[in-house]
Amino acid sequence: MEDDRFLELLLREAESLLTQEEKQQLHAWIEASDTNRTLAEKVRNSWESTRRPMKEIPVDLDQEYERLTVKIRSLKTPVRSLHFKGWQIAATILLLVGFVWYSSDMFFNSGRKMEIFRGPLANQVLDDGSIIWLSENSVFEFANQVDARKATLTGKGYFEIAQDLTKPFEISTLLGQVTVLGTAFEIDMTMNNAMTVSVSEGKVRLSNSFDQTVELIRGEKGFISGATLQKSIEYKPLAVWRLEPLTFNQETLGVILEQIKLYYPVNFEIENSTILQCKLSLTLTYPDIEDLISILETLIDIRFVKKEETAQDAGQLQFTISGEGCN
Repeated sequence: MEDDRFLELLLREAESLLTQEEKQQLHAWIEASDTNRTLAEKVRNSWESTRRPMKEIPVDLDQEYERLTVKIRSLKTPVRSLHFKGWQIAATILLLVGFVWYSSDMFFNSGRKMEIFRGPLANQVLDDGSIIWLSENSVFEFANQVDARKATLTGKGYFEIAQDLTKPFEISTLLGQVTVLGTAFEIDMTMNNAMTVSVSEGKVRLSNSFDQTVELIRGEKGFISGATLQKSIEYKPLAVWRLEPLTFNQETLGVILEQIKLYYPVNFEIENSTILQCKLSLTLTYPDIEDLISILETLIDIRFVKKEETAQDAGQLQFTISGEGCN
C-alpha cells in the first residue's frame, strides 16, 4: 500500500467504512514502524475528541491543508489530492491541525526556534545571517537546526543565503525542494500546479516529488510541473517585484552597462570604447534583455550582436557592442 493512502484509510476507519482488505492493509501499514503507529494513534485520538463537547476553534481549513501538504513534502512523503466525501467538518479540522502539529514536531525538533514570516516582507535577516524577501500572501517558516537549516515556503520569495558548509539550507515546497550552501535565488509558486527556481548567484539543487534532480547556476531557471523537471536560461532580473526602477539622468553608457550586468546574466565586449562616454537618460524597469537592448539601440547609434555560447559562458549571455554612439 502506498504510504500516502493512510490518511484516507484512517478516516474511512473512523466512519466504519473499511472493507476487510482495507483493514488488513491499514493494519500492515501501522505495524510497519513505530512512526506509523504513533501517527495512527494521533489521528484516532483526534477523531475521538470530536465525539466530546468542545469549544469552536477558528481555523482556516484551506490554509491549514496547504501548510500540511507542504510539511509532508518536506518529510519526503509523497502527496496526492485526497477527496473527502461525507466526513464531519469538525473531525477534518482536528485531523488537519493534528497533522500540522505532528509534522511540525518532526520537522522542527523540540527546543529549536521556529520563525514564521509572512509577506510582503523586505530585507528580513534570519538568525543565520541569510536575507529574505517575500511577496504578498507568501509564508516562510524557518528553523536553524544543529546540523541543517530547514524551511518551508508557500507563495513567492527571494533569498540570499549565508554560506555555511556544515549546514545546508533546505527549502521545501508543495512541489519540490531547493538545497543550497550559500547563494541567491528566487522561488515562485504562484503559478497553478507549477514552480520555478531562478538563480542569480552560486548554485542550487532542485528536486521534485519523483526524485528527479537538476543543478542550477547563475542565470539558469528550473521548472517543475507534475513529473516534469526542466532547466533553461533566465534572461531577466530576478524578483523584480522587490526592486525599485533605476533612473539614469544623463549618465554615461559605461555606467549604465555596469548596472545592467548587476541584474542581468550578461557580459559586454566593446569594439569602440568611445561609445561608453555617451550620456543617456532613461528609467530601467527591468524588461526582458531583448527589449532592453532594443531600447538602448533606439536611444543611441549602437548595435548589440549576441555571441555564440560556449561551455565557459553557460548561464551568461555575451554581446558585442559596436557603432558610432553619440558622435
